[in-house]
Amino acid sequence: DKTDNSPKVVGKLKVAFIGVLCKHKGSDMVGELIDHRNPNIEFHAFGKSEYANLTQNTPNYIYHGPYEREELSELLRKNNINVICFLQIWPETYSYTTNEAVSAGIPVLSLDIGAGAERVKKYGFGWVLPKDSTYKDIIKKLVSIKENEEEYFSKLKAIENYKFKTVEEMAEEYKVLYDASDKETVIDYEILRQFIKQEKICAGGAAVNNSAALTMLDGILRSAKWRIVSKIKIPRVISRPAKKLLKGIMKLLKR
Repeated sequence: DKTDNSPKVVGKLKVAFIGVLCKHKGSDMVGELIDHRNPNIEFHAFGKSEYANLTQNTPNYIYHGPYEREELSELLRKNNINVICFLQIWPETYSYTTNEAVSAGIPVLSLDIGAGAERVKKYGFGWVLPKDSTYKDIIKKLVSIKENEEEYFSKLKAIENYKFKTVEEMAEEYKVLYDASDKETVIDYEILRQFIKQEKICAGGAAVNNSAALTMLDGILRSAKWRIVSKIKIPRVISRPAKKLLKGIMKLLKR
């Protein structure tokens, strides 16, 4: 359920980061934003941090530390947070933190990557910047948000009109997503065994020589979920053998 937060922009624009501050969540960008020290913006972080420098308060940055999920809305309200930033560099398939922001009644500023950004664009409860935006681009947008009160309140209105899915609706969507009834995909198990052996995922390929295991594997690889995953670009940081394995599986999925 959404809370009636109605965060008014008074004085500095108060911008929050929620969840874990880590590399793939854009911690490097957070550091740059804090170092910039714009006099009209105050940053807050709620959650754990993998970097010591992001746990230290500065004149324009307050680190609140870990929180319990049920406490978040109240913490955001008490600190009069106006915008919640998502600076992820890796696409997320859903983004629960986006839901937490919206349920707290606070507009979102996101880089254009992943499911969270897609929801922001679809429902209009925030702003989306190109995924290659710099910290200067983000600062510029935050200043614009502060100066445009009418636009800001239009985002609050979009949040007010946003309808969260019921448990039953989400269950139905998951049922469709994991439906393994698609008969078009034909899996070459021998090639798949070779990939698995190469990565030593199972000793001697025993796990995929069993007929029951093959049936289960067939269902997984035919599911809509795997076809979605197959479209995700493989990051450079993955080892060459692992990358070869993933590319091979993606080829199988596209047959």
